[in-house]
Amino acid sequence: MGYMKPYEGILYRDGQTINDTVRFYDEHEWRYVPDRSILSGNSIEPSIQKHQYMNPDELADANRKLEAKTTSLSFDADDIKYIIIEDEDQINKMVKELRVIKGSRYDRNTVDRLVSRIITVEQIKNDF
Repeated sequence: MGYMKPYEGILYRDGQTINDTVRFYDEHEWRYVPDRSILSGNSIEPSIQKHQYMNPDELADANRKLEAKTTSLSFDADDIKYIIIEDEDQINKMVKELRVIKGSRYDRNTVDRLVSRIITVEQIKNDF
């Protein structure tokens, strides 16, 4: 079940309905699910009940447990080969975001290498 996500559904934030119809598939997100032995070894349930999800305190507690070093997915800037964006209009925004998000964690040269890995969908279609 941890690998599954509804195709469409209701979007909740902090126990409140934000949007009645969201197509979650459009997010194209990847999921990392820690092995069950890692979860059980850290007293983490593989899923939570809806009433826990709807309670902001219980949801925050569940998320905190997953943010521990033993359960989180770690990777470094060198693991990123491509940053794919839709079109060239998004390049400047992505560069700014990389400098803000990763500027505190990585040195300037590392952030510059990440910037060099930005590629657009249009480039992929035309060049590959």
